[in-house]
Amino acid sequence: MARTMVQEMAQKIVHIPWYLNEDGIVKVRSVDFYNFLDFLGIKRLKEENSYEFAVVRENIIRRIPKSDIVRMLLDWLSENFEMFKQEDVELDDVLDAFINKSKLLLDDKALYFIKTIEYRKQMDSPDDSYIYFLNTAVHISKESISLVNYKDLQWQIMEQQILPRTFHTSKNLNSKKSIPFQQFVNNLAKNDPERILPLETTLGYMLHRHKNFALAKAVIFMDENMNEIDLVEGGTGKSLLMKGVGHMRNVCEISGKGFKGSMFDFQRVNTETDIVLINDANPNLSLDTFYNITADGFAINRKYKSEILLSYEESPKIAFTTNYVLKAPAGNSTDRRRIEFEVAQHYGKNLTVYNDFKHFFFTDWNQKQWDEFSYYMMHCLQSYLNNGLMEAPSINLTERRLISELGVEFLEFMEEELSSKKKLHKKELFSKFSKGGYVNQRYLPNQRTFTTKVKKYLEYKQISYKETPLNTKMYFEILTEKDLKPLITIDNIDTNYKTVDTANKMTRLSKQLQKLFNNENVTK
Repeated sequence: MARTMVQEMAQKIVHIPWYLNEDGIVKVRSVDFYNFLDFLGIKRLKEENSYEFAVVRENIIRRIPKSDIVRMLLDWLSENFEMFKQEDVELDDVLDAFINKSKLLLDDKALYFIKTIEYRKQMDSPDDSYIYFLNTAVHISKESISLVNYKDLQWQIMEQQILPRTFHTSKNLNSKKSIPFQQFVNNLAKNDPERILPLETTLGYMLHRHKNFALAKAVIFMDENMNEIDLVEGGTGKSLLMKGVGHMRNVCEISGKGFKGSMFDFQRVNTETDIVLINDANPNLSLDTFYNITADGFAINRKYKSEILLSYEESPKIAFTTNYVLKAPAGNSTDRRRIEFEVAQHYGKNLTVYNDFKHFFFTDWNQKQWDEFSYYMMHCLQSYLNNGLMEAPSINLTERRLISELGVEFLEFMEEELSSKKKLHKKELFSKFSKGGYVNQRYLPNQRTFTTKVKKYLEYKQISYKETPLNTKMYFEILTEKDLKPLITIDNIDTNYKTVDTANKMTRLSKQLQKLFNNENVTK
């Protein structure tokens, strides 16, 4: 009797998709079948202009192939048939009924009747962020870090957004000071507070799944060493740092060495990618190649498939690791699109991260160590929310940009010239450089390009100069501190002059002087 009551209650909750007709034969009504699929959490998922099948449970969406519809039905029957068993009905009878009608029930057009849900990726707000683990969601705000049950979320997320590990908080996490990954980050920042905080906010910026048009920056991690001159050694920890980011967000890594700027370079990026990492970018890679995807929408092109266009708000952030200064046009357009951090030469051939910490990061960690790492990365995100994206003081960046843009030979030539001269004749300077064997004749710039390089050099070095005389500008005249002092009397004024080098100019000058003196005599 009790079992019958339970069965009746269960049937009210779950309307089973089969029935006995007047002849005692098990039948399946189409509408009951599609309602039953909805009970199992099976939906039609709409993304952009495409449709897929998915299972939704506790606000988590998992994409499934069409074949999984049958598998989930069979699993449910296997586990629950006895609970809903009717008198004189066996499991095989129900299975026969489904098989006999499967062609109709699973027809592509018939499956349009499955309830459709539309998914749009939920991004972070400007003031908080969410990170998803197997057992819980975590909410990070400026003031707190708190756990949130998935069923309490006000939106749905994709299963791919969930990190493949659990997270457990404790009071000890708040006071932990010896987290290995935190010390690793400190080492990359020279253990200098003026560099540690900017590095932590940079990590937080990448972890924050919110895109601000006013802060559309690509993150660039490079060695502090001047690799444009010295031998490149690598192993400084840049890639390992980004692996840490990849254990908190979906990172799509693309080799910088093989990057060609093709429309298919980003074909492994998908709608759930949070960060695109160009790893080990070569010195010839130009940052302006990425201007559009940094500040605009993101197009994903796959061979033989339709293009996917992500809006700016939903598109991934861009990061680079490189041993060199990336080429980019000088000016505000570049400066507002990049944030660069010079990684300290703490690690290298003489000290590896393994030797420093006596274990491999990530692969050797237990649950406690993973929790400590996760909490520290959340702290970095929180630091970004409170402080914004901070820029670290430059170490060798200015010199390296000079070398990258102008070349070592040109820098050496200019240093030699300025050590003995304060006034440089442009044509003579170019002639000396051209004939001095500083560069191969094949790569020799023309006069105009050479003059532009001289200006860049003086501006980078913050050397004040003026071009004289006013009409021909044949010279670069280096200004001293005395020249830059504010004017006090008429004696301090340095009058611009013009060169009179033709008969016509001399005639015009004579007439102007004659007219000037005649006017003065009339006045008198």
